[in-house]
Amino acid sequence: MTREDILIARVKAGDRQALEEIYFTFRLEFFDWAIKKHECSLELAKDVYQQTILVLFENISQGKLLRLTSSLKTYVFAIGKNHLFDLRRANIRMMKKEAEASFILNEYAAADERYSDDSIVKVEEALMELSPKCRALLVGYYYERKSMKELSLMLGFSNEQSAKTQKYKCLQKLKILYESKF
Repeated sequence: MTREDILIARVKAGDRQALEEIYFTFRLEFFDWAIKKHECSLELAKDVYQQTILVLFENISQGKLLRLTSSLKTYVFAIGKNHLFDLRRANIRMMKKEAEASFILNEYAAADERYSDDSIVKVEEALMELSPKCRALLVGYYYERKSMKELSLMLGFSNEQSAKTQKYKCLQKLKILYESKF
């Protein structure tokens, strides 16, 4: 039995120190790799690594990983890579949907003679029905042209990605509210 197989057996037996050993063994190298190879922020690399270790723990606990066919490092990094790819795909889908939904706010922000007062009033009414945090996020981003980093700090999000995800959800709510006004 290899050292890595012994670590896996210890984790399966509930040995927290074995899991901590795995966690700290690859942590910094994973951060460097994720930042360089996948061009992500340190915060995102940390989040992905946490998720990676959770998946590793679940796989070991549920008996999905009994014996390694590669090194433990390769296994851990493959989980992380898959998670980063999933996030990238989700981000692309979210950006496409956000582009579709943001037309409402762009129309309102551009409010020239092409738009009726009724349309502007409906957007304002829809905005007022959103939660204060949603409203502040959308107004800050689209009207005040604040960066996602600035908004995430101002509104108490854990990172820019969380703020982007919430902005998308708020746009979806706004779109539904706006369309219900017609």
